[in-house]
Amino acid sequence: MKLQFPKFTLNDGMKQRSGALLAALVVTVGISGTLSACGAANATSSASTGNSSAQTSSPSLDVKEAWVQTADEWASAVKSRDGKAQYALMSPDLQESIYDDFAGLNWVTGTSSPWVESYTVQESDTGVQVIFNYATSTGPAGSYRQDLTFQQQDGGVKISAISDPVQIDNQTTALSFSDLIGLLGMTQEQVTAAMGETPVGVDEGGLGFEGAGIRVWFDDTTHTKVAQVLIMTDTIDLNGVHMGDSYSDFEKVFGEPISDRNGDAHFKYDNVYLSVIRDISTDSDKTIGVYILQEDF
Repeated sequence: MKLQFPKFTLNDGMKQRSGALLAALVVTVGISGTLSACGAANATSSASTGNSSAQTSSPSLDVKEAWVQTADEWASAVKSRDGKAQYALMSPDLQESIYDDFAGLNWVTGTSSPWVESYTVQESDTGVQVIFNYATSTGPAGSYRQDLTFQQQDGGVKISAISDPVQIDNQTTALSFSDLIGLLGMTQEQVTAAMGETPVGVDEGGLGFEGAGIRVWFDDTTHTKVAQVLIMTDTIDLNGVHMGDSYSDFEKVFGEPISDRNGDAHFKYDNVYLSVIRDISTDSDKTIGVYILQEDF
């Protein structure tokens, strides 16, 4: 089984850019359909439109399903930077408030970097919550939550307000070592449900969960069960060590490796294996990738 070597990792530069990213989301990605202040401003005015009515009573199941479907269509349009598709899903008041901005962008919204790598959509008490996972060429660039509210319009549902983006602190919800081990053996459907985010396809049939900072690959025999988990973030605690720590620190925690070939050291841990990658072409002892393997090879 071939290891999928990481193309990027989180670093201090990424952390330093988080403030600038938030500003970009509010100003440019906000104009891109994640609409910041203009969405909130129209939350109250939507109730007075001529042929529409705001949802004021408890919505039916069918209405909630329409909310989720509309939110998913909107989030997909944000991801593809399709301003016209976003615009078509909005209430008349919301359309009026953003028309000049979208037209000025020639209806191509968002930014080339950071971009929306993936998103999740889930029902909330008052509407729908969308979580966008952003990325740049150097790796994950944070996750941001936005809340959508809706109104009925000509027998259908339109978005009446979109909240400002709020960054989610992934450090407070980081996966544990045991969580990652538990992913081994799961099917694609099971691992997607366990992660709670929409994955993106990666090379050789793998799945990337960019919000969590991991990628998974499946077994070579059936191609249906998770066999490798790649850790791409330094926020996950591996019995006291993290990706990016020194190789010697991993040796202190996990003991002598059972093999060490060209900077790829394998450690036995309970019923699984760790593959710890370091760059042996330099004097640095820093690890650049960590995999959890169901089987050693």
